[in-house]
Parts: sequence; structure tokens; C-alpha cells
Amino acid sequence: MQEVNPNSLMKRKVRSDCQRSKDHSNVLAGIKSGIQHLHALGLVHNDINPSNIMLDGDKAVIIDFDSCRRIGESLEDVGRTYEWYGKQVKTALPQNDLDALEEIRLWLGIDPCKPFQFVE
Repeated sequence: MQEVNPNSLMKRKVRSDCQRSKDHSNVLAGIKSGIQHLHALGLVHNDINPSNIMLDGDKAVIIDFDSCRRIGESLEDVGRTYEWYGKQVKTALPQNDLDALEEIRLWLGIDPCKPFQFVE
């Protein structure tokens, strides 16, 4: 996996807000489920980051679909959240969302030695 935000600047600004909940497993599972649903429809969100995740109780809901594109479409004209995407990524691919999910997991401070399993 390529780290999409090596400087983590924006991440530090909102880290404390997102860490109020101690158990992040439901949040990650909800994000994963939403990503899987989009990919099953042939879509890639392309802007998975904490500001595009809302909580309904302990359930995560993905929002803000203006960057969503069909798999394989160009991302040249797509606006994405600063510091939460790889600038070298120019095509909508499922891996974009999977890398973002891994970044969120690391951002939440979950042990990097225990990677979150994304099962298709």
C-alpha cells in the first residue's frame, strides 16, 4: 500500500474528535460495507476520509459522492480532500478506496501490525 498522506497535517486537526469512540470496529466495518456496495455497483468513491464519514449511532455512513466515478474513469477534473489522496492517482480504481480505508485505520491509531482485513 502506498501512503497517500505522508505528512498527516489535516489528520491531526480532527484526530481528537474522531477518537471519542473507543471501539472503532463498527465504524471500520460500516465504511468497508459501504465501499463494497459501491464497488459492486461498479463505482469508486475516490474521497474516503473522516470528513466524508457520518455516524448514525455506532454505524458509519459514507457521504459526499461528488468524487464518485465509474471504475476506470479519469479523475483529472475531480475535487478530492486535501492530503487524503495520492496525487499520482488519476483513474477511479477500487484500490483508491481500499488505500483510504487503510489510511483511516492507521489515522485512528489502530495497531498497524494487525491490518484491517478487507474481504471482497
